[in-house]
Amino acid sequence: MNNPAQKSLVIGFCILISMPLILQLFGIQLQNKNIENSKIPEFPKFTFHKKQKPIVKQVTSFVQSLNKYIKNIENYSQRNFFARNFFFSIYREIKLNLFKTNPIPNKVIEGNEGWYFLGDSYSNTVKESKGLITFSKEDLERIGSTLTKRKTFLDKRGIHYFFAVAPNKHTVYGDYLSIKKSSNKTKLEQLLEYSDNIPVHIVDLKSKFPSNQYYLFHKTNTHWNDLGAFYGYLSLMEPISKIYKDIPILSLDDFDITIDTSYQEDLTKMLQQEVLEKRVTLIPKTPFTYKDIEEKKIPIPKNYKKSPSDYEKRYTTKNKKLKVLIFRDSYGSAFLPFISETFGETLFIWAHHFNEQLIEQEKPDIVIHEIVERNLDMLSKSKK
Repeated sequence: MNNPAQKSLVIGFCILISMPLILQLFGIQLQNKNIENSKIPEFPKFTFHKKQKPIVKQVTSFVQSLNKYIKNIENYSQRNFFARNFFFSIYREIKLNLFKTNPIPNKVIEGNEGWYFLGDSYSNTVKESKGLITFSKEDLERIGSTLTKRKTFLDKRGIHYFFAVAPNKHTVYGDYLSIKKSSNKTKLEQLLEYSDNIPVHIVDLKSKFPSNQYYLFHKTNTHWNDLGAFYGYLSLMEPISKIYKDIPILSLDDFDITIDTSYQEDLTKMLQQEVLEKRVTLIPKTPFTYKDIEEKKIPIPKNYKKSPSDYEKRYTTKNKKLKVLIFRDSYGSAFLPFISETFGETLFIWAHHFNEQLIEQEKPDIVIHEIVERNLDMLSKSKK
């Protein structure tokens, strides 16, 4: 290898692949931010529970435990690769500036006119929103059975049940994606149609979305903004108010609409880019009266991966009636203030598991399960 260019290339490559080890040996930290905004897990531990049983089954159990341990280490390494963000920034610059392509198309898709969307690595969100992946008849029957069992459990205790689905951003603003929707119904459309066969009230949280209004979703964030969440709240309150007719429902006239700005939201954070975002915010004209109950009463599950402070949120509002328990995801965060101001006591639990023991303990008047459209698959796999 006498060619100087080839030598330089080989030397440069060797230095590049050696950098993580060199930096780690010298204690140089280059990864200071968690670009996916998720909790960094602990290093996996190997667990094998030896029980009194035939040796063949013990060996089989050990091999299964070992395979699981190796897989957990692989996942940990991928999520916590040393100097990951530093090398990603180099990779991003090369892909964006040299090749003019998206560095992580499976995670983030850049649409038209400054809109960004989740990619298919998150539950095939794009394909599902375009009707390219749908529920089977068996899936719908499983979901229907699960929801019906939950309602039966609650009916016996005199508790009203509402299953509420927040829309994917792709569903509302899919025209900004250069992918046409198929003629198939989406999973949400299938479920709403199938709901005629079951006794559960499924609330489409986009049912009150206006046709022309300020944007209801952030352009560079996965989630709806305050305005979108408020119309989601109105969509939810419509069927609830038919049962509890004296509930005081908030109106958009109760708020001032303001516009603030940010330069990095969850989608652009994944890309390590700064993009101007105009955020629509609702400010109540009269301050809300609900109070936070800081005392946490519910143990956090071991498999919970979000911030511990988000798992349980509990509020009370004077001179308001009814107690509501809401199982929710990240979409529930934005309409949390509206729900809390409407009811006498509200308990938000960040979980999709239908916790019968918690319901028995809390004895709410209403149980609401809020879930974003892209996570409907969880329901077809639920055991309860």
